[in-house]
Amino acid sequence: MSATAPAHAAEPAVPYAELTPETGELVPGGEPLGVDALFHNTLDTDVTESFIVAVGVRLAPPATPLTADQITVEWFDATASVWRAVELTPGVTALSGYLSTDDGLPSVGTLPAGRTMRIGLRVSLAGEVPTSTTLQLVTQGLIQPIPQVDPVLLMDGKASYSVVPESTPTASPTASATSSGSASPTASTTPGESASASDPASASAEPSPSSASSLSPVVPAPSALSGGGGDQLAESGTPGLAVVTGAAALVAAGAVVLVAIRRPRRS
Repeated sequence: MSATAPAHAAEPAVPYAELTPETGELVPGGEPLGVDALFHNTLDTDVTESFIVAVGVRLAPPATPLTADQITVEWFDATASVWRAVELTPGVTALSGYLSTDDGLPSVGTLPAGRTMRIGLRVSLAGEVPTSTTLQLVTQGLIQPIPQVDPVLLMDGKASYSVVPESTPTASPTASATSSGSASPTASTTPGESASASDPASASAEPSPSSASSLSPVVPAPSALSGGGGDQLAESGTPGLAVVTGAAALVAAGAVVLVAIRRPRRS
């Protein structure tokens, strides 16, 4: 009797992305929410100078669709040590956009085999966004070996954040009892306190410089994320094995083409 074949063949690990924290709260008009996007390349193939990151946001149905002036998504460019706003394009129910440089070109980097890339994000809402809703955030990693081909989805990650009203501070009952004409002048705040507390670009708020040190701009090709791509971005799932295998082959083919084709560098 022949040996029985295993129930299923071992599949290669599928690349994946994750957002941390994956849950939390956002106050319209309040402080930005800091999020780390982690991209895991579990393949044995390097993604060399072809990795693109995109984000998508929407309020959970049946909420009114967000507009681009109601939400701000920023990413930390470690190469320039600055926060850059993501230009969000509206779809039917969602907004989406690439992480790009000041000139609007998507930032492309390298994601070696078996390694992880970390990119810091900040999300904030305008004051008129309705509360008692849920903000859904999606981040995607795509590959585009050469500008002549459309980007291919490699991985994505999702998170949901509750949109809540700002809590009202409770006044201290001892405030009036302790105040008197002999209050000490030393009780006033020093001039530097408020400035240091409100500085969004402080070192403690900035992600590690290793998050995007290899990013460099390239000219984007038309992709499924343009126009109504926000809906696809917000509703997409983890790609199947066939997509991952095809993506790995595309990376390998793109590496050969990149050797043969050298495009002039834009000033």
